[in-house]
Amino acid sequence: MEVCYTWHQVNATEPVLELTKGFEAKPDSSISSFQPLLTDPSGNFSFGFLRLNGSRLSLAVTHPNLTDPSGSSTRPGQRADHSSRVEWSTHTNGDRLVLRNDSNLQVVSSSSSSVEWESFDFPGNTLVENQNFTSTMALVSSNGLYSMRLGRDFIGLYAKVSDDSQQFYWKHSALQAKAKIKDGSGPILARINPNGYLGMYQTGTIPVDVEAFNSFQRPSLHPGSGCSCIDNSTVIGECSHGNSGAADFCGGVKTEKFRVVRRGGVEVPFKELMDHKTTSSLGECEEMCVEDCKCFGSVYNNGSGFCYLVNYPIPTMLGVADPSKMGYFKVREGVGKKKSRVGLTVGMSVLALIASALTAAMVYVAFRIWSREKHALEAEDDELIANAAYIGSPGKGILAADESTGTIGKRFASINVENVESNRRALRELLFTTPGALQYISGIILFEETLYQKTASGKPFVDVMKEAKVLPGIKVDKGTVELAGTNGETTTIGLDGLGDRCKKYYEAGARFAKWRAVLKIGANEPSELAIHENAYGLARYAVICQENGLVPIVEPEILVDGSHDIEKCAYVTERVLAACYKALNDHHVILEGTLLKPNMVTPGSDCKSRAKPEVIAEHTVRALQRTVPAAVPAVVFLSGGQSEEQATVNLNAINQLKGKKPWSLTFSYGRALQQSTLKAWGGKEENVEKAQKAFLARAKANSEATTGAYKGDAQLGEGASESLHVKDYKY
Repeated sequence: MEVCYTWHQVNATEPVLELTKGFEAKPDSSISSFQPLLTDPSGNFSFGFLRLNGSRLSLAVTHPNLTDPSGSSTRPGQRADHSSRVEWSTHTNGDRLVLRNDSNLQVVSSSSSSVEWESFDFPGNTLVENQNFTSTMALVSSNGLYSMRLGRDFIGLYAKVSDDSQQFYWKHSALQAKAKIKDGSGPILARINPNGYLGMYQTGTIPVDVEAFNSFQRPSLHPGSGCSCIDNSTVIGECSHGNSGAADFCGGVKTEKFRVVRRGGVEVPFKELMDHKTTSSLGECEEMCVEDCKCFGSVYNNGSGFCYLVNYPIPTMLGVADPSKMGYFKVREGVGKKKSRVGLTVGMSVLALIASALTAAMVYVAFRIWSREKHALEAEDDELIANAAYIGSPGKGILAADESTGTIGKRFASINVENVESNRRALRELLFTTPGALQYISGIILFEETLYQKTASGKPFVDVMKEAKVLPGIKVDKGTVELAGTNGETTTIGLDGLGDRCKKYYEAGARFAKWRAVLKIGANEPSELAIHENAYGLARYAVICQENGLVPIVEPEILVDGSHDIEKCAYVTERVLAACYKALNDHHVILEGTLLKPNMVTPGSDCKSRAKPEVIAEHTVRALQRTVPAAVPAVVFLSGGQSEEQATVNLNAINQLKGKKPWSLTFSYGRALQQSTLKAWGGKEENVEKAQKAFLARAKANSEATTGAYKGDAQLGEGASESLHVKDYKY
């Protein structure tokens, strides 16, 4: 099919459902908007001439309820020689042109009924329902500045920064919760489902990822009246970006003359997709850019020490609330000298450009990223940050009372107590009402049942905690399942519907959440797949929690099972924590509003060589120093099968260790706070006071350990020195 300038009018009184070989038509100058040539059988879509801005003529497929065409030729194929007056051609040999009910325009061969060409293979700037978007395609904004493409296991957004280069500025990886992406099974594709979500698929109908548009907020975004520029001036209209392309800021014939501008409170908007180096100071980071002739600027994070070098013309930076994130920029001479033209913008406005450039489907995706970046500047995040800091206060810790019905049943079985609701409630009331104990507790993690339970006198447990200045927390994961293709490794489930559950828990009084990922050490474990799957699961959970007001506890537990030594545990712990914080940064999680709950670095349960508390402390703190950003307010250790006394002594040694420890180091213990209490109680009302004394002793001892002040003089209840490790334990 060819589109030519010399067309003859097709006259038809009825809707045309098919155009045959040899048809010709020409634009009608009396029609100012859309001139239909072809209609689909349902009458919902039309193909024809679309006039834009009064002067531009396009071939487009339109819907009567749309203001934009659903498939214009924004990216035509090869252009023919101008002397023949052919402006665009499909370069195929077909007999009929038809428009399907789904808006797919097809050139069809009559002899074989095969489709020779179809518009769905060239999506332009819009995807429609049930249209397959493959890895060979690109969705391009109408202004040509932004595009969307598929990678091996992700959707990527790209910005055109020069004539021959694109900046990869956003990435959404497939969660693979319902189906896995398998090597050798072909590339993935994306499709808008009739139920209102963008799904990624590889084989079959089960998606490897879902982006539910109907759960997004749907705002109207408009560009602002000006840009906030790096010299603090505000301009009306566009900011000048100077010449695009490569530069030479050092020597040579084409040396670029430039001046230096520095700005605090800025961040690259796609840092998770950029390589970075770790430097000891802002000056060292800037010097790396000074010495790099192709470097346009650098951004330094004083909290993490990460240095990002930007080797292309910088169109936009993100404004953030943290002044310790410093930018160093080389501004070409002649750019920005007039107040109305400044080359670098601090661009929260870029999000509005993205939203207006892409179609409705991608508006929702872009807004989600915009809202996360903007989230750090909004007042509600003060609550997240304040709650995280309070929970991690030195001298206090977390009581993990979130045992599921099945798990607490195992605990009850060890003391011959029936696993019924009344007994579960009685144990929690015993703990929560122990006189003097909650002064050592900053937060209590609850199981969903417990969140809504009351004391025997009718007072909600949540109110008991609030009166004692203890924040209620909630377990939100739904356990683990085996990760296919691994040697018994697992991944945690529970992301489906998590946002709604978090909202409900917040309304019920919860202010933080827990999600437990589990990894094991073996000859070939943990695998890269297990590390990645669990790290990104934790990150997705953390984002959802923060969006709903809950501080997420990030808990990547490495099981103590095995004969590995302490060095192997340290190595694996560092790998896992590094992956977790990579994922958290990829998902734009506010680290100041999180808590880390890791294992201590210890030898395996079957290792013959045991380690002293001082050695455990040294290996544990070093692993944290190498992986955990200083922005994280607190590390709340899990006990990991240690006895009550071991967990306290090792926590004390960690806090006594000299060295750089920018986080509060405290505890989030379950069995290591409750074992002697359970044995003292035995399910009998007459033993409540005795059991509460045992709980008070353990709470006080661990409080002292958070400041390195534990003397080892706690009154040891029955079972306080017993190892709590259970091999192959299933929670």
